[in-house]
Amino acid sequence: MPTSLLGVDLGGTNIRVAAVSRRGDLLHIRKVPTEAQNGREEVIRRLVAMLHEAVDKERRLGRRVAAVGVGTPGVILARRGVVVSSPNLPDWVH
Repeated sequence: MPTSLLGVDLGGTNIRVAAVSRRGDLLHIRKVPTEAQNGREEVIRRLVAMLHEAVDKERRLGRRVAAVGVGTPGVILARRGVVVSSPNLPDWVH
């Protein structure tokens, strides 16, 4: 089964999720408002829903998602997976 990769841009204004091939070809992309003013739990809910949608779409198209990468601005402890602070997501502290 062919594989794809998902990339996430978690910004203060929008969340974007894109699927790309192993060669780097853009397969599809979706963007929704982050709605950071509604709190981090809502942002996480929106992000998880978008990821499920993208994985389901890839499955329907006969591809398996091999990995997901997430980018967000701010101070990140990558080894621990913790957002220390983010200028665009003010309630994301530790």
